[in-house]
Amino acid sequence: MIVLKTAQEKVLSALQSVSGIVERRHTLPILANVLIRKTGAQVELTTSDLEIQVRTTAELDGDTGNVATTVGARKLIDILRSMPSDQIVTLTANQNKLTLQGGKSRFTCRPCRAKTSRWCRKRPTSARRSASRKRP
Repeated sequence: MIVLKTAQEKVLSALQSVSGIVERRHTLPILANVLIRKTGAQVELTTSDLEIQVRTTAELDGDTGNVATTVGARKLIDILRSMPSDQIVTLTANQNKLTLQGGKSRFTCRPCRAKTSRWCRKRPTSARRSASRKRP
C-alpha cells in the first residue's frame, strides 16, 4: 500500500515539525520513532517523549486505505534530506518493511508495529477523563 506520494519538501517539513522532541539515543527505542497514521488521504505524524506528544496532519497523496506504523524519525529525516527538494517521494508499507523511493534511490526500513506502542494509542477525551475521576 502506498502510504504517501508527494514532493520531498512537503514530507520533510511535516516530519521536521514533529521531530523536535525525538532523541537519537533513548532508553526506550520506540521514543526515537514517529507514528505514521494514514486515514484516507490524510496522514498524521506523532512523536512523544512520554511527557509531551507532538502531532501534525498533512494532506499527502497516496492510496485511500488505513495504515498505522512507526519508523525511526531521525533516520527518515536524514534520508529525505539527502534527496533533491523537487523529487517526488513514495513511502510504501508492506507487512514487515517500509520502502521510501525517490528517483533512482530506494531505502528500506524496518518499522515497529503501532499497536504495540503504548504512547501511540489514542488518549481519552478530557470529558471522559473528568467523568471517570469524580470524587464522592
